Amino acid sequence: MYGSIGQCDAANFDESCVSESNVTFYQTLHDSSGNMIWLATDNSFADMCINLGGCYWKITHVPMTDLGLLEKYADPAAYSNRASRCEGPEPHWVGGQVWTSECKLEQQLEAALTLPVHWISNTLRNGERGCGTRDSPLENIAFILSGGGLAGPTLVLQALTSRSCFAILFGLSDLTSSILFRASCLTSNDEAKTSVADIVQHLSADAHWFGAQHSPFGFAISIPFAIGDRPAAKVWGGLEEAYVSKWLGAVAVAAATPSVVLASKDDPVPSANNSDFSGRLAKWIVAGLVRVSAKPFDQQGTSKETEGVRNWMARNALSASQDLSSTIFRVELARRDWTK
Repeated sequence: MYGSIGQCDAANFDESCVSESNVTFYQTLHDSSGNMIWLATDNSFADMCINLGGCYWKITHVPMTDLGLLEKYADPAAYSNRASRCEGPEPHWVGGQVWTSECKLEQQLEAALTLPVHWISNTLRNGERGCGTRDSPLENIAFILSGGGLAGPTLVLQALTSRSCFAILFGLSDLTSSILFRASCLTSNDEAKTSVADIVQHLSADAHWFGAQHSPFGFAISIPFAIGDRPAAKVWGGLEEAYVSKWLGAVAVAAATPSVVLASKDDPVPSANNSDFSGRLAKWIVAGLVRVSAKPFDQQGTSKETEGVRNWMARNALSASQDLSSTIFRVELARRDWTK
C-alpha cells in the first residue's frame, strides 16, 4: 500500500508504520497556535493530514510538485544540509527512514493560514457535524488542485454546516485565501477542479473573498474592509450585479455592527459565531445562497428551508433599531431570469 498516514497523529508513526508502507520521509509541521500538517512521502507523492482550527482533513496521493510552498518540507534532500532545515528538533531515523518531529512553519506561511483558521474556527465554532476529528479526519472532500486554469496549486478544504458546505480555497504558491459556501460539497477531484476554476476566474488574487456559489450563479465580497468604505463585490452567472452587490455591501456592514442582534430561529448557520464578523457574515451569505435556488413566485414549490432563511432575514430587519431592509435577499430582483 502507498504510504498512508492513517490517523492524523504524529505519535502513530513508528517502525510498524514503516513496514506497512513505502514512506521514505515523514514530516510533522506546526505553527505557534497548535495547527498541524503531517506529510508522508515516497519521494514522488505525498499523503497529508491537516488540522486547522481544530478540524481535521486527509488528502492522499498528491504529486510532490503540487505541494507549492509545502514541497520543501516534504523533500528529505533539504535535510541533508543543516542550514536549510526548518526550525525544530534534529531529524532522526525510524526503521531506517527519516522522521522530523514538530518542524515549525515559516512565518510567511503561518501568517497566511491565520485567516482560513479564523474562518474555520468561527464557522464551526459550536462543533457541528461537519468537522473532522483526529481519529476520523474528513476524506474525499479535501483536495490539492492544479492546472485547469488555476494560477497555482490550490488547497481545498470543505466541511458541512446545517444548510451548506463551505470550501476554503488556499493558494499554496501565492498564499491567497477565500471561503465559498455551496449547497453541497464537491466529492471528486474533477468536479472540484471545474468548480474552483469557475470561481477563481471571477475573483482577483489581490484580495480575500467571502461568498457563495450555486452553479451557474455566484457572488462574493472582499474582506476585510473599513466601515464607511464600499467593499468590492463580484457577481456572476446571470445574477443582477447592481442589486446583489448592494445586498452584499449591506449585509457586510450589518455583520460588522455588533448592535445588530441576529435571530436564532431559522438561523442559516447555527454553528457560526454570533460575536464574530466572519461568523455573522456567513449566516447572511448562506441565506443568500439558499434564496438563489428558490422557485419564482411559486408558494407551493417554496421549500421550508428557503422560507426559513427568508423569515430569518425578515426577523433581523424587524427587530433592528436601524433600517436593515436592504439585507433581505429578494431573489426576484437578484436573478436575471426572473426579471425579464
